[in-house]
Amino acid sequence: MKSFPTVYIVNPDTIVNSLTNRLLSSVNIFSRDFEAPSELLHNLPLSSPSCVLISLFLPEMNGIELMMRLRKQGVHSPCIFASPKIDAELVVKAMNSGGYSFIKKPFDHMELIELVQSALEYDEKSSKYAQASLNYIRSRDKLTLREKDILDLLLKDLSAMKIATLLNISHRTVENHRNKIFIKFGINKTTELIRLFTIYDTLKNVQRAG
Repeated sequence: MKSFPTVYIVNPDTIVNSLTNRLLSSVNIFSRDFEAPSELLHNLPLSSPSCVLISLFLPEMNGIELMMRLRKQGVHSPCIFASPKIDAELVVKAMNSGGYSFIKKPFDHMELIELVQSALEYDEKSSKYAQASLNYIRSRDKLTLREKDILDLLLKDLSAMKIATLLNISHRTVENHRNKIFIKFGINKTTELIRLFTIYDTLKNVQRAG
């Protein structure tokens, strides 16, 4: 069952939350609000695509700390921080911690709508890449040791003939293994295999950097 794109609002001010919900609803964006970080954390996992609109100053923990808690729980939805003051040091800290953007309170309606729409689109694309990366890992785990050897060489865009020479096996044997690899990955071209690996490798490097 497909989830609706959702904005999760974390802000202790219930009046502002109600107004924000109404604003987002006016442009057909579904939202849910929570007065404290623990309320959101008790409602994991979040739907996808989603983004989190977090007041920087909260009970229990600040907005950046909440984002880090979400990341530890495997939630990578874009986080938009909201604050009545745009402090350069805080903005840098939030962005360096992996925040998506910053917005000043009270909200400019059009700015908020555009920012939320951008964050939801970003999360939708990221989710697709994450799923492709997961599919790559699962498919690779199904391979035999010999198929993994051939996979590594296919990812270098080597021909079946070249692979056969390097592994000292017949050209026909390489083609048979390659066909089995394609079946296990659900693809029919080496270029598709390379695309899947590129997505997987890119996300892996991003996670390490984070």
